Amino acid sequence: CPCANQLTRKDTLNKNLNRCKFIFSSKKKQSSLFDVMPLTYSLPQEYVQFCNTFSENIQFDDSSPDRPKILFNINNTWIMKPVSSSRGRGIFIVNSIEDIEYGQAFVIQKYISNPLLIQGHKFDLRLYVLVTCFNPLEAWLYQEGFARFCSFPFSTEKDKLRDKYIHLTNSSVQKDLAMEPSFSMPEFLKPLEGHEDPLLSLQGGSKHSLKSLKLKMKELDIPWDMLWSRIVNTVIAALFAAQLKIPHQANSFELFGFDLMIDSNLKVWLIEVNASPALATETPLDQFLKKELLCDILRLVDPVPYDRQALLGALQRRTAETPPVMSGEKHLNDDIGEVL
Repeated sequence: CPCANQLTRKDTLNKNLNRCKFIFSSKKKQSSLFDVMPLTYSLPQEYVQFCNTFSENIQFDDSSPDRPKILFNINNTWIMKPVSSSRGRGIFIVNSIEDIEYGQAFVIQKYISNPLLIQGHKFDLRLYVLVTCFNPLEAWLYQEGFARFCSFPFSTEKDKLRDKYIHLTNSSVQKDLAMEPSFSMPEFLKPLEGHEDPLLSLQGGSKHSLKSLKLKMKELDIPWDMLWSRIVNTVIAALFAAQLKIPHQANSFELFGFDLMIDSNLKVWLIEVNASPALATETPLDQFLKKELLCDILRLVDPVPYDRQALLGALQRRTAETPPVMSGEKHLNDDIGEVL
């Protein structure tokens, strides 16, 4: 879709969300609807603004006034991402100005240091959104998807910040660990073997279906309906923010992969939106869920069966007619009847 990078580039999506917050700034409730991304800066353009924010959150050890020492502060930790990369490539976590890189265009985003944990493990959501029109907006949110877990328990210790198996939920990252002979999948991530529902019984590596996640949420007494409502609002906010920048494109559709995270306060955060989300079937769960997804997409976009020759004849006849006859309701109904 032309200009879809208004939604899928991390920097332009952030600008579009900020624009909507500014437009509705006089209406606090409406403005807050677009507060869905962690604080984000585009580098190098917004380097000064980032440095100011970073400096405001530095904590010092005042025990030695002559030489104050900077303390480690997990709440002043940031994650750097290339603006147009995917699958966890080029992502790293920083908590010092000295760690910032300048070789290419990055976004630097406030790290969510209080993610909702399940069995002590961090996870995010990969959801699928089919857009059949941006202007006016028409979109479909698939009600299944993936919960993508980190393989090791979450930690905010400084010496573990660089451990991608603790902090990066991307399945393309986590699957590398699963290839190591010494690694054993945590018990709670193993599928329910023998269960009649394939969404619960099929092996998915570090990924679980949303149906499986719902069961885990129930164990934590977290109401799924409330959470899903917040997820839907977050998806709508991103689509709304980008739609005015994306022109109408007739007879087209596009599938997007939305990555979201839930924090310990049950706030839903939009991490990024992916163009051409991976549809590879590397696990049995992939194969089942993505096949169902693709079948649903085709059912939605598949045109109504029609007689092509009748349509061609109707078009030729109508273009040859005079305008008064061409616009007659009876003639139109007759043509539609023949075509369909």
